[in-house]
This record gives sequence, structure tokens and C-alpha cells, in this order.
Amino acid sequence: MLDEAFSSSGFELVTVTGPSGSGKTAMIREFCRDKRAVLFTASRTNAAINLSSFSKAVSKALYKGLRSLVKFSSWEEGMLFLKRMAANRRLAVVLDDCESLFVSDPDAEGTLREILTHDMQDANVMVVLVSRSSTGLESISGCRSIALDNLPFSSVRDVYKDRYDDHDLVRLYAITGGNPGNLSL
Repeated sequence: MLDEAFSSSGFELVTVTGPSGSGKTAMIREFCRDKRAVLFTASRTNAAINLSSFSKAVSKALYKGLRSLVKFSSWEEGMLFLKRMAANRRLAVVLDDCESLFVSDPDAEGTLREILTHDMQDANVMVVLVSRSSTGLESISGCRSIALDNLPFSSVRDVYKDRYDDHDLVRLYAITGGNPGNLSL
């Protein structure tokens, strides 16, 4: 679904949800590996720090690692800048841990909704919103959604059957609940 959305020639919005450790960020990082992409991870700090971090992520992605070439005064300014930067070449914009962004800046969700609904509809941009639960932005027309979850026992068994006997596989699943992050430990 991510590759299909990136291959399209217009604006795409994809939400990726799932519990902590379900592999959301790992999947997105792998997807973006060979693409022109801005990867921003929000933190539960404050609005100014998140906007500054977003500015640095944009600079790093678009200007060969330089972290201070752009500094946005608002989310709208930043997203419209990315729209212009994608005019001739496709761009993926990932906002990881949206819950932290919306907690640190209660107005950010409404602002992003307005930008994604109106300003970005003709953009050559794919926006990916990553969160543990629904952000409310899934209701935007044309939004694609990916919901990750813990792995079923059969998948854990298939991956680990050569390393553990049946009893240990049951113990492993009981301890981790099939959570990929926990299994990797």
C-alpha cells in the first residue's frame, strides 16, 4: 500500500497505527530508505521544540544533511514549503508519533487537518501519519490506512520453530504477546 501510494502522481495521505513495538517506525524507515523523504518524529515537549525539530528534519532530508537551512514559524509554512519542494519530484513526508505532536501542540491536529484537506490536495506529496491509535485525520477524503498489530502465534512459530521447541514457543508467545518489538529483544 505504501509503494502504491508513493507511485501515484498526486497527493496521498496514509495513516499507520498500531501498538508500541508493532513495527510502525521500522516499516516506515525501511519504506523511505530509497526514497526522497522527510522523516520527523515528534516528542512530548512543546510546540516550539517540535516545530524546530521538524525544520531540522526537512533541512537534513532536502539539503544533504545540513540541519539549519530552513526554520518554519508554523506547520502551515512548513507543509507549503514541502509542497513547493515536491513540485518536480515526488516527496514522502512522515510525521511519526502524532500523539506526541498533538499533546505538545493542541492546535496542531486542526492545523494539519486544514492543510491536508485544502492546501495539499494538488501536491506531489505523500504524507504518512504514524501513531499508536487513530488520530482523527483518517476521515480526510482518500486517506489510506494501515493497522499493525501483534503477530499471531502461527507467525511467531513459523519464524522461531528452528530455534525453540513447542513448549518454549508457547512460553515465548505468552511472554511477548506476539509483539514484534518484544520478540526482537
